[in-house]
Amino acid sequence: MNESGHLASQADKLEFLRLVIDSAEKRRDSVENKASILIASNAILLTALASLLPSLVAGRSAGSIKNAYEWVPVALGALTLIAVVVSTMSAIRILVSIPTDKDRKRIMDVDGVESNLLYFGKIAERTKAEYQAAIDTMTDQMILEQLVEEAHNVARLTRERYRFLYFSHRAFFVSVVLFLSVMMSKMFAL
Repeated sequence: MNESGHLASQADKLEFLRLVIDSAEKRRDSVENKASILIASNAILLTALASLLPSLVAGRSAGSIKNAYEWVPVALGALTLIAVVVSTMSAIRILVSIPTDKDRKRIMDVDGVESNLLYFGKIAERTKAEYQAAIDTMTDQMILEQLVEEAHNVARLTRERYRFLYFSHRAFFVSVVLFLSVMMSKMFAL
């Protein structure tokens, strides 16, 4: 009875970890979709700004300034451009996800030997027979430890992407407000 209770709890743990990893991966996919939409929105805003900036700068050379407020649309346009670039770079960072040394350490043993058989690189570099042999040598405890490690890593990376998305959204909204300010200042300057 004790052995069957242990197996049931082991199966429950495996199912729980599968749910955790699936949930985090769905959230990661959602963040990536939002980042793609944000990049497209930034491209539209950047195109509109690029078509507007030449008319803002035209006739504003140092000798032809009549009023100091004539530079307000240009300054707002420059700030908008900076905000759009920051927002776009943050969104691209979400999609690119350049692995860091911390990410590499998660698949390394203390001896520097890669051991996590859940990592796609370890799966792809082996033949099917080699991978099967490596899996067969693992104990239930080792499998559980690797699943726990993978669940934690997926959740951590997803949280990091959400932070970039949060920052990118804020920069995008600032750029929209600045762009609308440019448009309003241009309208009132006419």
